[in-house]
Amino acid sequence: MSNNEFNGDIPSSLYDMKFLSHLSLSDNQLSGGFGNLSKGHARLSFLALSNNKLEGELPSFYGFPSLDILELQENNFSGTLRPNLFNPILDALNLGSNSLQGLIPKDFCEFYILQLLDLSDNTLNGSVPSCLFNLANIEFLYLNHNILRGHITCASDLEYTNALEVLNLSHNNLSGEIPTVIGNFTSLSALILKGNQFNSSIPIELCKLNELSILDLSDNRLSGPIPSCLSNLAFKGSGGGFTIYEHSQNQMVENTVDPYHNTYAEGQVDFTTKRMSYVYKGGVLSLMSGIDLSCSRLAGEIPTGIENLSNLNALNLSHNNLWGSIPMTFSNMKNVES
Repeated sequence: MSNNEFNGDIPSSLYDMKFLSHLSLSDNQLSGGFGNLSKGHARLSFLALSNNKLEGELPSFYGFPSLDILELQENNFSGTLRPNLFNPILDALNLGSNSLQGLIPKDFCEFYILQLLDLSDNTLNGSVPSCLFNLANIEFLYLNHNILRGHITCASDLEYTNALEVLNLSHNNLSGEIPTVIGNFTSLSALILKGNQFNSSIPIELCKLNELSILDLSDNRLSGPIPSCLSNLAFKGSGGGFTIYEHSQNQMVENTVDPYHNTYAEGQVDFTTKRMSYVYKGGVLSLMSGIDLSCSRLAGEIPTGIENLSNLNALNLSHNNLWGSIPMTFSNMKNVES
């Protein structure tokens, strides 16, 4: 029943359908709260209420023992993420583009099969729980556009996820060093840390991210040289399908989770090129590749070998303290559009 013009409250009678397993009311004009959700539902495994006008505090979803995909993004939900709101068997949880506030609860660190967590475009504060990086199955982690602060603390002696493909912490108040352990996230296709206050050098450990398609560290306080080893990375996509959505207001368009097409396993990011910001989606980011190190305090010459990144579509080194000559061999970068 998604993509209609339904309005008003969610009928409580929907929760009385004992054999209902999938309920999608996304992209309507529904308002109010959840109705009589407290009694739960034994069989419901997929619930999508995204892009409506629902509001109020989130109820507890512990009465849904089969629920593994929950989409509540693009509504007006408020309040805090209280402990024990969600059953830890979730595969995907999307709460992006609401008005949630407070801390990210450490309960999420017990969601051992979670593949997607999207808390972007809220007003969450406090620090990023380091235990999120220990979730063995997490593939897509979106915490961008909040007011998270402090350092990203990751103990070097812990086991970190090798499944993570997209990490977006952009547009927060994070500071300190970019953790070197990010180099252990060997499946990363997109690392987006722009719009923070990181004040370290670019760690050479990022050069171990052989699957990287997009690296965006722009608009920080990074210093030191550009690591020459970045030229050893391929920066190429996986060759699958993908879609571009124009991004007119510089706000992330959130993930969609579709149980019938498994699109939540694709992920998406925004990236600025030609002074426009676009959302790249699908595959993951199969045709787009780019490096944005602009608007920091990087110094030194452009390292030899950068021109060998022939797969790059975008390279932005502007507004730094770089010196020396622009290598003539930049003409080898045939795919660069900006």
